[in-house]
Amino acid sequence: MELSSSDEALRQETLRRYDILHTPPEGFFDKIVQMAASVFQTPISLVTLVDDDTQWFKARVGLDICGTDRRVSFCDHAIRQPDVMVVGDALEDPRFRDNPLVTGAPFIRFYAGAPIVAPNGSALGSLCIIDTKPRPRPSEQELDLLQQMASLVMQQLETRVLESVKRGAIELARTTPDAVVVIGTQREVMFWNRSAERILGRARETIVGRSFEQIFPAIQGDKLQAALEGSRDAPFEGFVILPDGSSRAIEFTAAPWNDHGRPYVGFMIRDITDRKKARASLEAALEIAEASKREVEDSRRFLDAVIENLPSVVLAKDEASRYILANSAAETFLGVPRSAILGKTPEELFPAWRAQYILAEDARILGLQEGRILEEEYRHATPTGERVLKTKKLAIRSRDGQANRILALGEDITEERATAARIAYMAHHDPLTSLANRTAFNERLASALRMAPESGDFAVLYLDLDDFKSVNDTMGPRIGDAVLAACARRLRAAIPEEAFLARFGGDEFAILLMGDDPDAKARDLAETLHRALAEPFDIDGSSVMLGTSIGIAIALRHASTAEELLRCADIALYEAKRTGRGTLCFFDPDLDQVTRDRHALGKDLREALAREQFELHYQPVYAAVPRQLIGYEALLRWRHPDRGMISPAEFIPIAEETGLIHLLGEWVLLTACREAATWPQDLQVAVNLSPAQFKREGLVTLVRTCLEETGLTPARLELEITESVLLDETLANFSVLKQFQSLGVKIALDDFGVGYSSLSYLRSFPFDKLKIDRSFVTEMPSSKQAAAIVRAITTLGHSLGMITTAEGVETQEQLDALRQERCDLIQGYLYGRPLPAEQLVHKGGQGV
Repeated sequence: MELSSSDEALRQETLRRYDILHTPPEGFFDKIVQMAASVFQTPISLVTLVDDDTQWFKARVGLDICGTDRRVSFCDHAIRQPDVMVVGDALEDPRFRDNPLVTGAPFIRFYAGAPIVAPNGSALGSLCIIDTKPRPRPSEQELDLLQQMASLVMQQLETRVLESVKRGAIELARTTPDAVVVIGTQREVMFWNRSAERILGRARETIVGRSFEQIFPAIQGDKLQAALEGSRDAPFEGFVILPDGSSRAIEFTAAPWNDHGRPYVGFMIRDITDRKKARASLEAALEIAEASKREVEDSRRFLDAVIENLPSVVLAKDEASRYILANSAAETFLGVPRSAILGKTPEELFPAWRAQYILAEDARILGLQEGRILEEEYRHATPTGERVLKTKKLAIRSRDGQANRILALGEDITEERATAARIAYMAHHDPLTSLANRTAFNERLASALRMAPESGDFAVLYLDLDDFKSVNDTMGPRIGDAVLAACARRLRAAIPEEAFLARFGGDEFAILLMGDDPDAKARDLAETLHRALAEPFDIDGSSVMLGTSIGIAIALRHASTAEELLRCADIALYEAKRTGRGTLCFFDPDLDQVTRDRHALGKDLREALAREQFELHYQPVYAAVPRQLIGYEALLRWRHPDRGMISPAEFIPIAEETGLIHLLGEWVLLTACREAATWPQDLQVAVNLSPAQFKREGLVTLVRTCLEETGLTPARLELEITESVLLDETLANFSVLKQFQSLGVKIALDDFGVGYSSLSYLRSFPFDKLKIDRSFVTEMPSSKQAAAIVRAITTLGHSLGMITTAEGVETQEQLDALRQERCDLIQGYLYGRPLPAEQLVHKGGQGV
């Protein structure tokens, strides 16, 4: 396929936008080609970028050159087609048989290249594998793997750009002339730029981490408190006490926001000392002018000097509204020389409608009582754009008491208003989707409830995206954010004009639906939303399937306050998700009992540990060939005195929500180590860790203490984690995993193969074991695709020195298939069900 000149121009422009050409080698790209060469067993692997007349190698394995002429480039062909280009034998392909790269070094015979495609669809180059011998066409799974690795290359290019933008934004905050301060959830200072050091007189290292209120003891009353709570968004003034005891006038503009349930407040702080002085000077000038009317000639030169040098706009008109004075600030604000203003009337300077307004206002000012001041704001179009002027106008009287002059004093507040507007928008809108946020929704809901007695009932729809967490965990937060933005666009297009849509955070949305017959309207809208969100989302070439569960509550019938109405909708949403997702549910008072039951289970959970209601059961793990007992996986069980055995799937989420997971996890780890210490020395024990446990410090200390107290050899303990641990606070969690390995403990990656970024994690951390997800094991005998995936995982694990374990093995047919694919370890009902420790029989070749 030939590229049009416009497509090629776009492609070249896109390539240069990533600023990647002729840059030094980078570890990520080098490891990608090493992995490709290893996985596909080829002597040559390249990351190529196709420039104007050259293909340039960003990373290479098996070649010593940095690039070739584009005309002989195989990759120039690869970028012209959407899928992986495969050349089984170049000598048999008329396109390449005479190519100097085929007839001469490196003597290419086999080639497979996956295009590296930018978000705008332009192919920048390819990830290719090359062999000097002919090879059969790779399988579809292998081609898909190569394409996924090319997508990782593109993702890294995007990451490089985002990192550059991020550095620029941080540098902008650091260098702005205004102080920028960010306050955290405990009102501690988290960010303090250089201007803050200058304006507020305190070095960053002495401030970050301290309480915000302690730094500004002179600011009292409700203004600061209101800003911290997010209920005040207008700028306000105060004073800061400097370290030398002096004070400085400052102006605060606050911007509160919420990130994943954590409240933050940002402040832009401006030194207004000079402005206050200017304002004071202006007031003094007015007083001087009024007191010295009878001596105008003597005071003229003084007033001219004061007015001319004031930073505020000063204009004066006579009783015919003819301009007789304009200072330099007025000249700058209006964008025209004062010679074009003085002596002119409004009719000569402005359009007729504006001139009539100004003349009427001038007449009003001349008629004001002596001493009265007229304040207003107005917008003025200048050659540099629209400006906002805040003015104070008063009439100047002659000796006989007649008002015959108009004095206007103005302050250009364009930037202040723009800042206030931005902060107000940020306080009421979600930055990702541009929808209204929870604050704006609550305000609209409260207003609707006040009017409900007259306007009638209305509905509140509470939405939660089904399976979004899985999408976010497996495909990454960047794709997750793109999906949320696409969902917001579909929701906005689907709702009626009178409805009000907001995003509450995460994957939760809410809709306020007004109008008669709210039940029918809400049901119809919910069905429309189900259809809208059921259509696949195309995100960066990936098809994402979602659904939504919807809870509905009716105002006044179910609740009369905003808080209670949202609670009712939330309870209905929980019931909709519980009954199968992809459904809608109207609130019913009986659903309150469900919520109370869940709370009761949470309460029972707190008492269960103290009452020793938890048990550990152990499922055996065997070597595939020869069959030999290797160890056990510890599985938690809760024997409730009234409800019997409760599934971990039911109580673990509650433990994670309430924080009890830390006490529970400590008990599991200590108990498993203590019981395993009594087993034969060659048997291991595997313990699962919750992602929530990584969010609290001390996890490494806990593991070390359990090993020391029980005497269990570290090499006999294996800790299992899921990919979600690595998606959250990746660097910090990788550090914890490395500390585990330094203790001698083994690390296993559970449910491998279903995650979006699994390969990148293998590059980042040397896991001891990969546990193949049970869904592949179940389908192996009947699905070639599942078998191929298992084969790829075992091959990859062996090449990286990692052991592979198959979960959920229940049939001999599955076992035979796994042995054929050289899987190392087997776990499942075929070899044994989980049993309490006292019922275990440690025999290598027997049942358990």
